[in-house]
Amino acid sequence: MQRRFNPILDELPTPFCEDVYLLDKNGRVLGARQGTDRKINNIFSIIENSELDFVKENMLFFNIHPLFLVNSIDGVIILDLSLFNKKGIFMAIIPHFSKEQVLEIIKSECSFILASPKIQADLHFSIERALNADECAFAERLKMLYHSEIYNSQVHGRTNVELADMMLEVACNFSCFVGCELESFVHGVSIFELKNELCIYSYKFMLLTVCFAARKYSAERCARMDICFDEMGISMNATFEIDDVYKKVNFVTEATELMGLMSSSRNDKFLFEYLQSERELLFCGYLWQHSVDYEHVKKNSTDIKYNTK
Repeated sequence: MQRRFNPILDELPTPFCEDVYLLDKNGRVLGARQGTDRKINNIFSIIENSELDFVKENMLFFNIHPLFLVNSIDGVIILDLSLFNKKGIFMAIIPHFSKEQVLEIIKSECSFILASPKIQADLHFSIERALNADECAFAERLKMLYHSEIYNSQVHGRTNVELADMMLEVACNFSCFVGCELESFVHGVSIFELKNELCIYSYKFMLLTVCFAARKYSAERCARMDICFDEMGISMNATFEIDDVYKKVNFVTEATELMGLMSSSRNDKFLFEYLQSERELLFCGYLWQHSVDYEHVKKNSTDIKYNTK
């Protein structure tokens, strides 16, 4: 069985109304989708420590509240911490709207975002009104992101067909959010038990990396993804044609978008392979769940490191 999913837009896409940054656990920028270069090297350098303390106190509940709203010197920022504890990466979303507009959007359409105490009072007094087209498009992208993240706790017990449909939906949401076209195929779906359960965090981690890399380095901001089922588990292959400008780049050492993935493959038991040819970049990841390491259960959870000195 082979399934194909190719999100073709009949109309021109709505222009993005936000800048998005892919970051490592120390806040350093790995990749970006931005309208103008904000010269941000580390997101923690523009967020108040008290706001980061709020995030740190609540991050263990990321399955309930993966998105946080905090103040910064650049205005309000939405932090997506759904992959922070598991994979050591996260995203920062900086809207192009005023603080008042963002609060109105969240109050009207995105109440699932957890606001810091400093913002709660303003949020309480903000008005609910009819949103304009750009505000609605921004709200829909946040909903897409949130909807993809509620799958984190819904993998166990699904059939292979259900897993394939879920993975395709997440791929569509992430590619639309990051801003690259992703042609997706599924192979080998049948009725058999997977010996290794899907690790949804590894899938989303690799998917985000591929989307950010394809947006920057591919010839036409597009990539191909193949999801392969067999009895051992689920693997993912992704490839894109390298733009002429980047054909002499050594992506292992020079592409920051790939550094998190490379680090995870060395330290997190994530089986990942990478191949660079003159024309193409190829990724292959084995999206298998690993057994719990009980030796580390009593240790402190992953901590935010926001000392940028």
